[in-house]
Amino acid sequence: MEKHGIESEIVWIGVKAVQGCITCYQCVSKGQCAFNDALYQTVRERLKESDALIVGSPTYYGGPNGSLCTLLDRLFFSCKQDLVNKVWSSVAVCRRGGASTTFHRDFEFLSVSTTPQQIEECSVKDLESFTDRCIFIFNNQISS
Repeated sequence: MEKHGIESEIVWIGVKAVQGCITCYQCVSKGQCAFNDALYQTVRERLKESDALIVGSPTYYGGPNGSLCTLLDRLFFSCKQDLVNKVWSSVAVCRRGGASTTFHRDFEFLSVSTTPQQIEECSVKDLESFTDRCIFIFNNQISS
């Protein structure tokens, strides 16, 4: 991405537990989630600054990782205004099956929250016309 002039950053969720949304609507009245943890704040701030968002998840039992879904539930409920006109993509990794379900679930966060900009096929080079800054959110950093 950088070689094509797109500034990018990876945010790893890690292995700590992620607090789920309890639909308390504090985000509506106060402008941010009631559970003001570091991961949420980091992604929220990066989301405001970015033009694009790419979410990646391994496939666990036919669906995306629960921690990722939990974080996205909170972000998409509390940061809808920061998602308008963002370029969005999802990456699913699997061994056998379930990649389509994982991809669909990750992509649905944006489609139910805003009007997405649909890109049928997109290479890194194609992103040059859409974005200057991109944020990646991945589940766990895997060491080789």
